Order: sequence, then structure tokens, then C-alpha cells
Amino acid sequence: MAFGELACISCGFSNEVSGNLFGVNYTLAEKQRSGYLDVPVLVKYYLPNSAVKFNVYAGPSIGVLLNAKLTVTSNGSTSESDIKDQLSGTDFGAVIGAGIALPLGPVDATAEARYDFGLTTLDKNGSSSVYNRVFALIVGVSL
Repeated sequence: MAFGELACISCGFSNEVSGNLFGVNYTLAEKQRSGYLDVPVLVKYYLPNSAVKFNVYAGPSIGVLLNAKLTVTSNGSTSESDIKDQLSGTDFGAVIGAGIALPLGPVDATAEARYDFGLTTLDKNGSSSVYNRVFALIVGVSL
């Protein structure tokens, strides 16, 4: 059974460096956050003959960059920059996962674990190899 879904994913990194340079103490912290609209198209297979519905799934995904900000704090002074134009606007990837659905009357309680790995570099200029890698735990109820 194939299905599609939409997900808004926020990702990024944080880095902090401090030290002493020529007798002057310094602290530099960077935080980058990006938001993507992710659309996976997955094929799900339910394992047969089970009271509990175990499943595995896989498929391609495409992510569209919605926003990207870089926040830099240096010795107490903070600045924020929009870096969306420095990143690729599209992220192609692949998704693999497994889940379980426990029947509870008219609904199923569900739990899934999935790994989404980007196949295209996010650096628009191609000067570095940076990829999205997302591990997700999902819980919910299906009708």
C-alpha cells in the first residue's frame, strides 16, 4: 500500500568555541536552523498473520526549504542572518522505517521509527558536503 504525507521538519546545528587569543578571552556561538516541508511517498508492507500489525516501509522523499537562519553570538553581542539563498531549495532523499499498530476497537494506536537520509548536498555552491539526516519517532492513532 502506498501513501503520502506532509511533514514540516526543523533541523540545524549549534557550535560554541571559547578561548584566549593574545590575552583576550572570547566566546563565539553559532546556531543554524532550517525549516523544510517534506513530502515522502512510501510503500508500506504489513507482516502477515499477526494480531498486532507490524509493518516496514521505504520510499523517496522531497523536501522544500521554507526558511534558514544563522544566529551568531560573540562576547554577548548577537546577530541573525537569513541564509536561505546560500542553501539548495530542494532536498531529495530516501526514507526507511518500521512500525507497529495495536488494534484498540475502532482505532489503531501506532508507533513508528524512521530514518530519512538526504541524497543531495544542501550547500548551493557545492563547496561542502552537507546532507539532511533525520531520525524520527512517531506515535499516533489511525482510524
